[in-house]
Amino acid sequence: MFNIVHNFPDSLPRGLCPLCVSLIQPRHEESGGPNQTIIVEEHPLYPVVRWMEHLDYTLAKLEQEYLQKIDSALASSHSMRLIPDIESAYLRDRIAAHQTFDKNTQQYKASLSEKRV
Repeated sequence: MFNIVHNFPDSLPRGLCPLCVSLIQPRHEESGGPNQTIIVEEHPLYPVVRWMEHLDYTLAKLEQEYLQKIDSALASSHSMRLIPDIESAYLRDRIAAHQTFDKNTQQYKASLSEKRV
């Protein structure tokens, strides 16, 4: 897919395609010269970049949540019985997040192909 880039002053993520080296940007302003501002429209694939950013955030949040559950399970007396359940729930939620991302991406691709017709 895309590499996510975060080092822009407006704090919005950008996507960088490793195959064609395209920068996938949101709608933004660029300086066109002295006292001139140009509005650059959002790249057609920018929604995919937003979904990738959201997927990264969701997976990091899931990982943190389940690590806390494992830590608390290890602190309790019946820890070894809880860890497999916690791990399977983590994997299930992680797979669900990926499936949601894939579904959104497929729907967006379908809407792009409909617009071309």
